[in-house]
Amino acid sequence: MKKIIGLFFLICLQANAQTKIEIFADGPVALARVADTNVTVFDLSLPARLDESAPDFPADPTLAEIQAKAWLASPAGKQHIANLKDAYRGQQQLMAYDIRKVPAIVFESGRYVIYGTLDLAVAVRDYDNYRRAHPELKQGGRDEAAH
Repeated sequence: MKKIIGLFFLICLQANAQTKIEIFADGPVALARVADTNVTVFDLSLPARLDESAPDFPADPTLAEIQAKAWLASPAGKQHIANLKDAYRGQQQLMAYDIRKVPAIVFESGRYVIYGTLDLAVAVRDYDNYRRAHPELKQGGRDEAAH
């Protein structure tokens, strides 16, 4: 049975190889790599975790400002800022797609949203079933499904 489900999963993904898939979660997500897919995972907890990794500065505002400026100019500080910018891409996409809850798996740049699962096989199956059942919706607005 597991082989059949795995085969179904691969067939679905191959059929949608050019479909953009984005996963929004409130923690890290481990996914197996699947050939010929374009899957992006956004860990929405990453900005908070990165903030925790920033150094603590002294309570004295003058000294804190000096140390913070020095740290931000350092390679570690610059890397931290770059990491924060990258981490907030998920938040930006979440708002752009008007995603109301996580987890969510998004297809076709926000056109289709599957809420309530991080199981990519389930989401792809639901997406494919919905598209087959609604061929008239090939163009147009956003369609949502809750799992």
